[in-house]
Amino acid sequence: MVAYGFKTYFAPQIEDGSKSHTIRGHRRHHAHIGEPIQLFTGMRTRHCRKIMSDPVCIAVLPLMTMSSDLIQRALPISRSMARRCTVTRSRPLQSRTVSTLRAWLALLPDR
Repeated sequence: MVAYGFKTYFAPQIEDGSKSHTIRGHRRHHAHIGEPIQLFTGMRTRHCRKIMSDPVCIAVLPLMTMSSDLIQRALPISRSMARRCTVTRSRPLQSRTVSTLRAWLALLPDR
């Protein structure tokens, strides 16, 4: 079982279901599909609180972010850098989120 910590201001959005995913940096163990996830605020403090009962992970998607050539030209000191991330969803995405993702994917250049 994997525990994820969130800022306190995300707790109401997680409880009402409007925030159903999280993007996390690369680490040794992420949640797997079908595995329960523990969601907390204030981890490792005396104010630690479990946000809701353990939802089940329904998808784990790899995500790669890279800097653009345009950014490198504007900021010559920046280097091309890729970050390995993982998107973990605990409930199905809402249609608004799916359309936003499709719009972002349409902006990506074909390779």
